[in-house]
Amino acid sequence: MLLTYDLDRAKWVTAPGTASPPAKPHFIRRDTPPISVQFCRGATVVEVGVAPTWRFGIKALGGFSGSYLTSTAAATLSGSGTTAVYAFAPSFNTGAIDTALPTDTKLVEGALEIEITVGAQVTSTVALPCVIDNDYNQGGESPTTSGALAYPATYLSTFTAYTGGGALALDSLAITTADVGRIFSLIGSADPAFPEAVISFWRVYAGTDAAVAGAVVRATNYTGAGVYACVFQRVG
Repeated sequence: MLLTYDLDRAKWVTAPGTASPPAKPHFIRRDTPPISVQFCRGATVVEVGVAPTWRFGIKALGGFSGSYLTSTAAATLSGSGTTAVYAFAPSFNTGAIDTALPTDTKLVEGALEIEITVGAQVTSTVALPCVIDNDYNQGGESPTTSGALAYPATYLSTFTAYTGGGALALDSLAITTADVGRIFSLIGSADPAFPEAVISFWRVYAGTDAAVAGAVVRATNYTGAGVYACVFQRVG
């Protein structure tokens, strides 16, 4: 994250030389994000001075005399002159943030301010409104486990026919409307279009559809009424 502060205008801006304010930055509880800040005067990036000391702090919005939610007195300078960028790394894993974000509280509104001291001169930025969002990965959660399919596939291997009622024929499987949505996976060579072994998938649907070779099969217990008004339809 790169933030820009115009020392001449005394305001946060989107980039050097612009006057538009930046979007409100968001931080995530328990993170330690690098926050880079460049200072400018108009369109020119500048260093803040020789051997500056820092006080970077975020408090709850409006809590001027309250405690910091997070703070740091350390900054690392990279570049120099018109390429100078100061990096801060405050921790968002603090007791104050834990207190401000009790269980299932979505966020806390904050205000970010940086105080710079160079010699006897103290300069503070105006407060930048920001947000600390609660995190969903809080630690201690149980890992997810695989759930059972609502309608697990039932496998019938080496089937020899779709119809005919034999032990290895699809229509030999007795079904009722309680089976609607259930999927059967058939492995064999009953399909004349594919004399080699094939896999096909059949789903149980409620209805009284007429039998269609290779597409719709009525079970041998089909009656077309009540719980027996259902058929197999090929779905793959």
